[in-house]
Amino acid sequence: MDGRSTYVHHGSRWVATVGLAFPSHRLAVEYDGVWQGAPLQVGSDRERLNRLHAAGWEVVFITREHLRDPHRMICTVRAALQARHAA
Repeated sequence: MDGRSTYVHHGSRWVATVGLAFPSHRLAVEYDGVWQGAPLQVGSDRERLNRLHAAGWEVVFITREHLRDPHRMICTVRAALQARHAA
């Protein structure tokens, strides 16, 4: 990881841009903050998630509580990576 956004493609088609990704596991980590629930944002967020899922990606959500407890955040992401690896 180099801190840059990852552009997710399925074949030659762009699917989404994610801030943190593990492409070899097809796992995206997304921050789920208060603004994501804004009425105008919900529809486009759900469409984006549907495109990621259709392309075979899993999305893990990190919240403010995770940021306050880094160990919990690491455990959440690690468990998702392990689940994707086992699949």
